[in-house]
Amino acid sequence: MTPYFFIEAAKQAKLSGVITARILARTLEMAEKTGRNFSVNLSAEDIVGEFDRGQIFDLLEAHPEAAKHIVFEILESEEIEDYDLVSDFIREAKRHGCRISIDDFGSGYSNFEKLLQLEIDILKIDGSLIRNVDHDRHAELVVRTIVEFAKGAGLSTVAEFVHSEAVYKKVAELGIDCAQGYYLGAPRPAHETFGSL
Repeated sequence: MTPYFFIEAAKQAKLSGVITARILARTLEMAEKTGRNFSVNLSAEDIVGEFDRGQIFDLLEAHPEAAKHIVFEILESEEIEDYDLVSDFIREAKRHGCRISIDDFGSGYSNFEKLLQLEIDILKIDGSLIRNVDHDRHAELVVRTIVEFAKGAGLSTVAEFVHSEAVYKKVAELGIDCAQGYYLGAPRPAHETFGSL
């Protein structure tokens, strides 16, 4: 079962922080065993909730080497009201060696000025823009603007929803650094990727 089927109910039941802590704990263990880099999605609640934030930093303290392999993905579409608190969270996470990514960038109103105030490393360009970038001139224009902004700000870029060879080639042509999507590989359980680990 994918998170799509339960994550909203988990948020309503105030369990998203518990789920985030469990996922981060397992991900840190995988990072220790494999030496690979992993991304972990965070909600606004994970960042602004004092208890949830404390759990995250306790786990990073307990796994100092693995923490360097973690990228925290923060949803651009989430309502972030306290940018000072988010900035504090990002600084503390980076102190542990983590990197920070803005997920689904371009899906809503992208506040470029606020973004520059946050010490982020990666912009993940939303799949709604990438999906048709090979034949939609408007999507291409928006993506080009995001890529230019990212390069000027010294940020890496990732294209989401790369589902075909045509989209993959267009993403490369536009100078996006990395790609993810079904053209490159479908999601699958960790044991299928890492075996007995």
